[in-house]
Amino acid sequence: METLQYNTKRKQLIIPEYGRHIHLMIEQAKAETNIEERNKKANAIIGVMGNLNPHLRDVPDFQHKLWDQFFIMANFDIDVESPYEKPEKEILEAKPDKLAYPQNHPKYRFYGNNIKRMIDVAINWEENELKEVLVFTIANHMKKSFLNWNKDTVDDAVILDHLDELSNGKLKVSAAQLPLSESSELLKFKSKNGNGPKSNIPTKSRNHKTQTLLAFMESFVIEGGKQLKGSITPQGAKNEALQILCAVLLTSEPITIHNIPDIVDVNKLILLLKNLGVRVSQKGQGSYEFQSDNINLDYLNSNQFKIDGKGLRGSIMLVGPMLARFGKGSIPRPGGDKIGRRRLDTHFEGLIKLGATFNYNKEDYFYSVEAKELIGADLLLDEASVTGTANILMAAVLAKGKTTLYNAACEPYLQQLCSMLNRMGADIKGIGSNLLTIQGVKSLQGTTHTLLPDMIEIGSWIGLAAMTKSEITIKNVRWEFLGQMPNVFRKLGITIEKKGDDIYIPAHTHGYEIQNYIDGSILTISDAPWPGFTPDLLSIVLVIATQARGSVLIHQKMFESRLFFVDKLIDMGAQIILCDPHRATVIGLERKYPLRGVTMTSPDIRAGVSLLIAALSAEGTSTIHNIGQIDRGYQYIDQRLRNLGAEIQRIDS
Repeated sequence: METLQYNTKRKQLIIPEYGRHIHLMIEQAKAETNIEERNKKANAIIGVMGNLNPHLRDVPDFQHKLWDQFFIMANFDIDVESPYEKPEKEILEAKPDKLAYPQNHPKYRFYGNNIKRMIDVAINWEENELKEVLVFTIANHMKKSFLNWNKDTVDDAVILDHLDELSNGKLKVSAAQLPLSESSELLKFKSKNGNGPKSNIPTKSRNHKTQTLLAFMESFVIEGGKQLKGSITPQGAKNEALQILCAVLLTSEPITIHNIPDIVDVNKLILLLKNLGVRVSQKGQGSYEFQSDNINLDYLNSNQFKIDGKGLRGSIMLVGPMLARFGKGSIPRPGGDKIGRRRLDTHFEGLIKLGATFNYNKEDYFYSVEAKELIGADLLLDEASVTGTANILMAAVLAKGKTTLYNAACEPYLQQLCSMLNRMGADIKGIGSNLLTIQGVKSLQGTTHTLLPDMIEIGSWIGLAAMTKSEITIKNVRWEFLGQMPNVFRKLGITIEKKGDDIYIPAHTHGYEIQNYIDGSILTISDAPWPGFTPDLLSIVLVIATQARGSVLIHQKMFESRLFFVDKLIDMGAQIILCDPHRATVIGLERKYPLRGVTMTSPDIRAGVSLLIAALSAEGTSTIHNIGQIDRGYQYIDQRLRNLGAEIQRIDS
């Protein structure tokens, strides 16, 4: 028997994972003098090497790797034909450049560097509601990181002290947001039904501010591809509510408003009115009584008003009523959707012509406004701004003399405001036209008013029905105020039937086809002042078009950044060309290729609900973060969708 040989005494293998026999086979191939036989042996050896990883052996990149390793084991001195370029020994033996090793030394290593980066970012954010949410989220992440390092419980006070120290005292979690999430909940993984760690604040005891903070931290998990069915009633109009609620400041008498939507933006304005001294009492679901007989004017100059007003774009419309009745007002830089520049010039120029003076504090981005007396004037608005017209209108009703507004907005919600003011004793003529004449009066009285249904929500439900092939009835829509909406959706191929004051959308199981122009050119859908198509529904139209037969050009004239959410739809499989900040071309997929579920973040109200509709139609699971944006404009949207048969869950992010 031949003496056993130990590997420690044998020649060292170049690539040990292939074993000694492969190396010996390569040596035999090198010794072969016949080039044809040598090539055969080389290919046979490559085949044996590939069998070690059969799932990869036919992958071109892996084949390339095998040939490189073959030449390495042959010490680069075998002459065979290879389908790839022969590697060079000098290049392979060269050492790569050294990577710079991070030299960061965080003060509390268990938080890591990312927490410190988040803190640095938060410090530079503008003071508003979203920053409060971010700081609260950072504190919860810090608590979770602490618990991953030390499994024992930790007091919130420790986390808050560390946050204060790491931010040099610049970040604090407000008392209204506390406590942080429970330690036991933070250490749990989210279960399959999406139930993550919950806030310790009981739902019934949460105020509007706490609900807002929690909403921005929540997400939707959607199982798409489900056909829905049923009826749905639109909520009260958000944009009308913001105008009407500001108008309650014009009188000391009670005003009762019905059909107020329970949404974040409206609730924030109601809270702001309470802080201003307005007495608010709820009379029923969606019904409130307001009485502005004890207004706290000092609140207008407080830091709290600056914070509250910045978080809500509708706060700009407080100025007109406050100037008309009290001769002073304030404007923090208002918030709202991040959809590009939204000018306030129309407000300022109109109020200045009525007699107001503005003072601007650059440090606080804060305007203080005063008027000893408002006097009527002839005004030609440079744009038919809805909020600008409403603001000037509310100031003019108590001004001395006659005011004429040329190029005024005439949307249904503004018509509603004019009608309510007339019932209160105002003298407004030309309602529904672009020329309003207001004869000032000395005082106004109380009244009762009911908000219209939300036209944007109606359009959203039409889009939902079309995208999900669902049979849906939309109740009590007030057809006379829909304007161009039905016509635009019909151009997309959607069947809309009028049944009394309801809209019936049949299930579009065979799809829908976009109508081209008579000359065969591509359809263009753009926004325009009333009675044109509202810009708030262009994102819905864009989503609908992704599954249509045909193509359409979407032209968003009013805002330059409202189409930037299309990257998320492209991730879902949509064919969209973003031509410029105002225009996008959608090439319909004809339902041959359904959208696929992805994880995304809602950038604003309208884009958020458009992404939600896309997710409900998509195959698979989608997750939408930052759903507080959607809650700003749509009340109980997840509950209402579940009533139609949708699979949607709200979870903590």
